[in-house]
Amino acid sequence: MSVDGNQITKWAPIAGRWDVSTTDPIYLRPQANRLYGMRAAICVSDIWFQRGTAKVTVSFQEHATGGVGPDTSGAILLGFSSAHDEYFAVGLGGYGDAYVALRFAPEIQSWVRIATAGSVENLHPEQPYALSVHVQDRTLTLEVDGVEVLSHKLQTATPQGRMGLYAWGESRVEFREVVVTKPLTNEGDTRISPAVVQVATDLRAELPKIVNTDTRLFVEEAIKCYEAELYRSAIVMSWLAAVDVLHKNVHQHHLAQFNAEAKRVDGRWRDAKTTDDLGRMAEADFLDRIAAISVIGKNVKKELKDCLDRRNGCGHPNSLQIGTNTAAHHIQILLLNVFQKF
Repeated sequence: MSVDGNQITKWAPIAGRWDVSTTDPIYLRPQANRLYGMRAAICVSDIWFQRGTAKVTVSFQEHATGGVGPDTSGAILLGFSSAHDEYFAVGLGGYGDAYVALRFAPEIQSWVRIATAGSVENLHPEQPYALSVHVQDRTLTLEVDGVEVLSHKLQTATPQGRMGLYAWGESRVEFREVVVTKPLTNEGDTRISPAVVQVATDLRAELPKIVNTDTRLFVEEAIKCYEAELYRSAIVMSWLAAVDVLHKNVHQHHLAQFNAEAKRVDGRWRDAKTTDDLGRMAEADFLDRIAAISVIGKNVKKELKDCLDRRNGCGHPNSLQIGTNTAAHHIQILLLNVFQKF
């Protein structure tokens, strides 16, 4: 079930020169200090969008060649939170192709083609094209004038962020009647909280900082679950990642102190030599021991024990219901007190 399509009326240019004096933005030309030195242009709306359908009518100015410029592009922007994080563009033109799906890759700070079709030579200047981009789970679908021309399955869901417009090149691009139709959530709320979007964005920003491959994969899995609104799974996976980080930190920097404290509390404790050995201890007891040797503080221990209780509640079939805010709080606690600290 979906809400009726609503036309977007509020716009903010991020890169490039735009005319937003009306509700129909017009891309004019690149700005002097180009973003990343490229001709990319971005204009974002006030709509938070991850699933559903976005529509716009696009027309291109005639190029000096008599057609549409070979590098000119006009597209719908998806999942924008900042110019330096991951987001996508799906639409017309660019790279000599008629239909394109692009990903801005933060790891290389550049655009990457993920799907293309057709030739730009088949696009005509001054002709209005009705674009419809549908996002469902990990699948992006592009229709032009009612005909499906591109479909691509992503490795992960598009990031939660604002919907916007993307243009490229030296030629003018006009966008008209931008409309979004989004599926209803269980609560009937179609807007995504900016705070929730920021949590997902912050988590993604942490990925390159995590050196250990196993830990990074766990965190990435938690992000995927969160963005797919699988909140119980996100809580479990993020907790597993946090415990892995703490185990590795203790093993590398505090192992002798930890073993001494563990043996003081329980004389039967056999000295841990590996991170797997640390896993022999119950997680609640492990938090007590590392607090006792000042790896974490008393208040942090309390918050982490709350996270552990939440993880235990989510890790087994039961009637517990978890919503967006609870999952966001859980992940943010781990982000601030584990992933960013150790």
